[in-house]
Amino acid sequence: MSVREWRQLKELVTILGPFAQATDQTQRDKVVTISMLAPSVVGLHKHAVVMNNAGRYLKKLSAALRDSLARRFAGIFDYMHMELHMEDIAVTNKLFGHELYIIAAVMDPRHLTQWLLEDDEELELKIQYKEPLEAAADVTNEVNVPVAADVEDAAGEPVFKLPRLFDCQQEENIPVTTSNPNTVLTISGQFTTYLELARSTPMAARDPLVFWHRKREILFKLYPLAQKVLSVPASSAAVEMIFSHGGILMRPHRTSMSDAVLENLIFCKCNRLQGLV
Repeated sequence: MSVREWRQLKELVTILGPFAQATDQTQRDKVVTISMLAPSVVGLHKHAVVMNNAGRYLKKLSAALRDSLARRFAGIFDYMHMELHMEDIAVTNKLFGHELYIIAAVMDPRHLTQWLLEDDEELELKIQYKEPLEAAADVTNEVNVPVAADVEDAAGEPVFKLPRLFDCQQEENIPVTTSNPNTVLTISGQFTTYLELARSTPMAARDPLVFWHRKREILFKLYPLAQKVLSVPASSAAVEMIFSHGGILMRPHRTSMSDAVLENLIFCKCNRLQGLV
């Protein structure tokens, strides 16, 4: 490989690295995944814009990925008033525009509101129990990041750090200050308490399933909402795996197998892989 090809390859890895992370995070089947969607889209959009501004060889690829995100997740972009960057493309079918994706991200103690490009206190106050989340305020517009590289090498080429998708997930360890027990009796009070409890918990202990199970008595009004939104899978990867197992079990020499037997075999096989039987 020539020096130019090697630099192009390094820039390609830098561009595609966060996209690989997002794929791995949203296709898992044993953890909460729905809360990964909105933070992933926001993080990938920011990353694509940064690489489009700072990249040297693959600017068109970064721009294409940026526009593809805006087209595929136009609902999230519109919901959060984010810039679409597509002057010549009219997006009529705004997919992923349901408030579920925003609520799930906020209800996940790993994300809270850190994934927003700007702190939006109004968005926090709009979380309502069993009620749709109103349209978010103008959270972010154009991402004004001039460069993605910290230093340049001897030849003047930018040296990129390998990006992480969720760099916003940082330790806060903010102590709990809520002292009035009456504040947890209201929705807004419980939401404030939830934010304080989550931010005072170390990042390594913020597993959403464990966190909400332990805090279910304190956050008794938010707990049913968390159960409802966090149980939604972000992708069909788990369902596709079940179909794959069905294809393996239904061999040509087993054509006489009844539907009930096939269903029971698939049920036992998949649950055994999950350690449930």
